Amino acid sequence: MTLALSAACTPDGEKAAPAEVKPQAGGTLNLILRAQPDFLDPTQVYLTTAMNISRLIDRTLTTFKDAGGAEGSEIVPDLATDLGRPSEGGKVWEFTLKKGVTWEDGSPITCAHVKYGIERRFAKEYTNGPTYPSQYLANSENYKGPYVNKNNNGAGLSSIQCLNESTIKFILKLPVGDFPYSLTMPVWSPVPPEQDTKANYTNRPFASGPYKIAQQFDGKGGPMVLERNPHWNPSTDGVRKAYPDKINLIIRENQDEEVTDELIKDQGESKTSIALQTDATPNFVQQIVNDADLSKRAMSGAIPGTAYIGINTTKVTDPRCRQALILAFNKRRFRGMLGGSIFGDYATTMIPPDLKAYKKFDVFGVDASEEGAPEKARALMEQAAKDGKPCAKTLSANFQDTKRWQRAMSTVVEAFALIDITVKLEPFPARGYYTTAGTPNKQGDLTVGTWLPDWPGGSSVIQPNFDGRTIPKDRNTSGNYNFAQLNDPDINKKIDAAMAESNLDKQQVMWGDLDEEIQKKAPIIPVIHPKVLRMYGSKVHNAFMHPAFGEADISAMWVG
Repeated sequence: MTLALSAACTPDGEKAAPAEVKPQAGGTLNLILRAQPDFLDPTQVYLTTAMNISRLIDRTLTTFKDAGGAEGSEIVPDLATDLGRPSEGGKVWEFTLKKGVTWEDGSPITCAHVKYGIERRFAKEYTNGPTYPSQYLANSENYKGPYVNKNNNGAGLSSIQCLNESTIKFILKLPVGDFPYSLTMPVWSPVPPEQDTKANYTNRPFASGPYKIAQQFDGKGGPMVLERNPHWNPSTDGVRKAYPDKINLIIRENQDEEVTDELIKDQGESKTSIALQTDATPNFVQQIVNDADLSKRAMSGAIPGTAYIGINTTKVTDPRCRQALILAFNKRRFRGMLGGSIFGDYATTMIPPDLKAYKKFDVFGVDASEEGAPEKARALMEQAAKDGKPCAKTLSANFQDTKRWQRAMSTVVEAFALIDITVKLEPFPARGYYTTAGTPNKQGDLTVGTWLPDWPGGSSVIQPNFDGRTIPKDRNTSGNYNFAQLNDPDINKKIDAAMAESNLDKQQVMWGDLDEEIQKKAPIIPVIHPKVLRMYGSKVHNAFMHPAFGEADISAMWVG
């Protein structure tokens, strides 16, 4: 085995037994990406790869452990000394910053920097990124962000208070028992006001983590380069190992087959490279799984998430028409085009089985007909037509414009043709896909998405995807992750009720029940709970899949 601390993930995502090889610092790690990250400004970072990269640059009050499997879903203090001190039943939380945490220029990170970084999310300039700050923080409804001086006479958001230079207090609208999990997200990261370049901050965020951006993407195929932050203090950081001297981010758009082939051959730069986002293409799968040496260099395992197709409820308004689409969908052929069962298990829920909130159900009995049930779908469409609510005969479908998704979406066209529905494929570019698809007025009738929970709790699945109040009021603004555009007052109330439940065990049951209730309204087609098979070079070590990112934990790998 060429691996150091772990071999490739076992199928259940746990790390294999460690090898007796000592990690070493130095060298260059090459990360192969499908597309350039939409944002690296922590205020707008939300996609998993960007969060993985951001963890190298930005520190947060709490963060996930550097481990695979269930252990990786546990959180630890990062900038903070502990996981928070709640009071008033979980409506108030206090955190204290560690001594010796600094910016890349050696200046100390203070409470004021944390407060300012969070307040940026309320500025009109930032429409993307998680909405948790506005969902959670009290007295935030009319706050306009730190660029508007009249806010609270310049004092900023009153629900974030600096008790002293190192102690921060959050006042929430409702009790939030898993608030420390939310704080792992970059949107809660500190930002020093004097370094805030607003729209340009995404090109060069000021580093608090072990790496800083030395070279940005040049738009001509050149990599983004991360180099060491000399003022990062490892004694204050129990998670990031920061072994490589340099990390290159290399874009290989629509080159999945070439990337797989190069990593299999393991020559030159490929030896120190890993396909961070790119799964092995179907034509190489059998070669990899049947070759013992290649299998040692393949990271495999389940992603604790769900791939689905959102059905735009503002366009496909009759639930029977939406249910007909769910019944007619051919999961076997769709998954086959993605590479088969090695790349995912069939899904009937939005909450993935890895989460405690998961409730097993199959509302429409689709597991019994993995190739679809077009006759049942036709019957529902006929009922709707008799009631004067005929289902549309033409639907538009949005998805990432990659070869992989083009293959999969061709099966959607074929499946829905069996119920006399024509699907017009309208792909969006892979870079910026969730920004474009997240603009309500740009969405078609069907939108493909893959959701990885922000943390291992039902709140981070149900609320972002089905709370109608998160849909931008300006429908030409991006930042929407509710691809079904579901805005059901009863569902919204039940989301609030679950959020307010202070007993986390009871809360998780409520999320599972709510998942089932939502699926009965047929707002999405749950497709698969994904798995990955990703190759890396023989000089890349400790490549294990982190459950928070659904890809290799960059902060733990080393080369040599």
